[in-house]
Amino acid sequence: MTSYNMTYCGCYLPVLDQYSQTVKSYLPQISTVAKSAILSDISRTTLTQTFFNGRPDPINEVQYAFPLYDGVTVIEFSCCIGPKVIKGIVKEKEQAKTEFKEATERGEAAGLLEQLPAASDCFTAFLGNIPANEKVVVEITYIGELKHDSETDGIRFTIPTIIAPRYGSLIEHSLVPGLETPVYGGLDVIVDITLENDAFVKEIVSPSHQIGVTIGQISTASKDSMNPSQASAKLALEKCELEKDFILLVRTNVTGKPKTLLEHHPKLGYRALMATLVPKSNLPQIRPEIVFVIDRSGSMGGKVQSLKSALTTFLKSLPVGVKFNICSFGTKYSFLWKQSKSYNQSNLDHALSFCESIDADFGGTEMLEPVKATVENRYKDMQLEVMILTDGEIWRQNELFDFITESTSQYPIRFFSLGIGVSVSHSLIEGIARAGKGFAQLVGDNEKFDKKVVRMLKGALSPHIDNYTLEVKYVQDTDDTDFEMVESVTEGLQGLATHDPTGEKTKPITSKDTKSADKAPISLYNTSSNVGEPKEEPKGRYNHLPEVILPKLLQAPQKIPPLFPFNRTSIYLLITPEACKGTPQSVILKATSDSGPLELEISVQDVGNGETIHQLAAKKAVLDLEEGRGWLREATTKEGKKLREAFEGRYEDMVEREAVRLGVTFQVGGKWCSFVALENNKPGYALEVHGTDERCEFAKPGGIAVRTQQIRLISTEGAACARRSNYVKHKSFGINTVGSDPSNAVPAVCYMAKMDDSPAPPPPPSEADSKLQQLIGLQHFDGSFTLNNNLLTLCNVQSRNELTKFGLSENDIGATMIAIIFFETMLKGDEESWELVVEKARNWLNEKGVNEGWEEKAKGCIGDIRS
Repeated sequence: MTSYNMTYCGCYLPVLDQYSQTVKSYLPQISTVAKSAILSDISRTTLTQTFFNGRPDPINEVQYAFPLYDGVTVIEFSCCIGPKVIKGIVKEKEQAKTEFKEATERGEAAGLLEQLPAASDCFTAFLGNIPANEKVVVEITYIGELKHDSETDGIRFTIPTIIAPRYGSLIEHSLVPGLETPVYGGLDVIVDITLENDAFVKEIVSPSHQIGVTIGQISTASKDSMNPSQASAKLALEKCELEKDFILLVRTNVTGKPKTLLEHHPKLGYRALMATLVPKSNLPQIRPEIVFVIDRSGSMGGKVQSLKSALTTFLKSLPVGVKFNICSFGTKYSFLWKQSKSYNQSNLDHALSFCESIDADFGGTEMLEPVKATVENRYKDMQLEVMILTDGEIWRQNELFDFITESTSQYPIRFFSLGIGVSVSHSLIEGIARAGKGFAQLVGDNEKFDKKVVRMLKGALSPHIDNYTLEVKYVQDTDDTDFEMVESVTEGLQGLATHDPTGEKTKPITSKDTKSADKAPISLYNTSSNVGEPKEEPKGRYNHLPEVILPKLLQAPQKIPPLFPFNRTSIYLLITPEACKGTPQSVILKATSDSGPLELEISVQDVGNGETIHQLAAKKAVLDLEEGRGWLREATTKEGKKLREAFEGRYEDMVEREAVRLGVTFQVGGKWCSFVALENNKPGYALEVHGTDERCEFAKPGGIAVRTQQIRLISTEGAACARRSNYVKHKSFGINTVGSDPSNAVPAVCYMAKMDDSPAPPPPPSEADSKLQQLIGLQHFDGSFTLNNNLLTLCNVQSRNELTKFGLSENDIGATMIAIIFFETMLKGDEESWELVVEKARNWLNEKGVNEGWEEKAKGCIGDIRS
């Protein structure tokens, strides 16, 4: 059954209505404050939400669902319930639930923060035993790497404020609101931005809200200070209703430079590397099959024009030599053609005509079946590029991700996703791209998207390279002599299974194993035994699972995705204490292509002690495991067999065990780990690691057993449990944020958008934008332009005689020359929007044997250039 119910992000309790049906009764929300710090391309946000229980009686339990951006890492959870302050600790999910339930039954204040199983960007918080006439303050801190925005070539920061209505049912949690809607107090947002010393902020804009911007200082700086590497932004309105996500776009002068940061964990002995990869290369394009899978469900109502515009830009920018098709989906799905057709003028005209007829008339949103059909219908001798255009409003995302992961691992297929609208599911859009070896882009209201579309198409035309590897080069001092050592990630995944407690097969014997013949025989008839009572199993949920040696270098994501010159990708390495003790000097990225070997070496910048990069790395590794990938998938036994094959029946539990280990060790939540906040919270646990080969048990929480590392549990009280009042120390990222001498200070520049109570209307297209779209619309499939009055008027050419006057032919060749020059000179600022169009036009001229030297003649024909 179709469901488009809005999920309100309010705090509610279930009550019976007049018809004896259970509905939600919301507590008034007094305020929501989001304070964010952007440090280079990492963000840290503290979200504080205040509710009020105005009822005359205490409330046993309330809950509320709220969204966070996909991929962020929740690192702190605390609650103030009346006079009591409780702080959260990450524990295995079922254990956290049990402890929360026991605490509430004792009448104690308690909190539980869970990630919804069906969507990694939706969370549910449960609060227990709220006194009458008391406030409830919930504070959640999360970190994340910032998304690259192709349209602005900057970074994109998003604070989701609504959980989008999604098609389908969600069994695990009831999220259907009652007749009552929540009372909101609005949202206050403050964002502080700090860059490296040699960087400066060029522009800060919000396509979603009216904001006030200060260039030259953060919100906590003195009024007379000035630092070009700092800026701040805040909502211009005192209160903002939560009807759409808050989006901030930041452009700097350093976007697009590769770098590697090294962080040292202050307690665990781990080190973490964050490598930001932005390759630049000129590899030849491919000519694949491209299928556009477009969402025409009812939820796309109001977004159809954006869908049509994006699809039109895709179609006009396709190069000669590709096959293409369009698949429409909703409750049903259908293809424009039974199988993809060659890109020629007739087929392009047919597709453009079809594009004009598109409407949101396909019912609900069933995405899996059309994706399966697209893969099944492909040409088996060609590479397939799937471009999904959707508002991303479905549950049961993992089923789709699993199919895409399996397809891309078996066949030369990639998936790219374009999210349309303010209520798009970030987890769906980003999850498709991760599983599909492509990348995702988002288009909100009032945003241009031409560059995003063209960059996605350029990504689809880039060669398939799936064999990227990462190595770490160390420098080690020995007897006053420096020597280099290189450690590979992939080599460390071999021979990791050590012992199977079930004894079903012969495994490599550990030092504590003894032969069966040396053991005392067990009587098969023991009168003292009680047959009705099974032998007590050892404590620990995972003790029955095979032991696995942890890799010395844990890479996340384990399989490096395809890299695109115009898209930033971050790769993390968790370096255990068992790895090389030398100082990481650089990381080396290697791959092979049809054009030859590829290599990129990036120097390492040591940013000192901290936990931020470790937690980002752990979250990325957990997400890898949750989505069916990760290092366990590639690990082998000593016999060379994949773990997932050697332990087929227990592999899923082994994956969960590893995700819990990472979550508890680095205090990050996830699908199998939750935050639980109790009045008498016991200290959290972390791993203290010493290099040894002695086996010991990771007794709690979770009962994980590992080898090659001696592990004991140490208290993280004052670390994971204690509040951290500041972001990360700026020096820990190698960034000096000290302002200039106050005596020489220059006042910061502050500007603010005009404010009113109504949302800003979509801006009208500029004259340049209008000319760009009209001129692209005149191009034929092969890249040529026809000489006609429309072309002459758009390019400001007085008449056909101008072509003869300046030595050009009065035909399609001359028309194409003029169009190229107009793009390159008069529309230079939109180069990434017309780049593929001009490339196709120049290729057509080359095929016609046109010699060089015609550019100056074409410039003479255009009045704007002459003048």
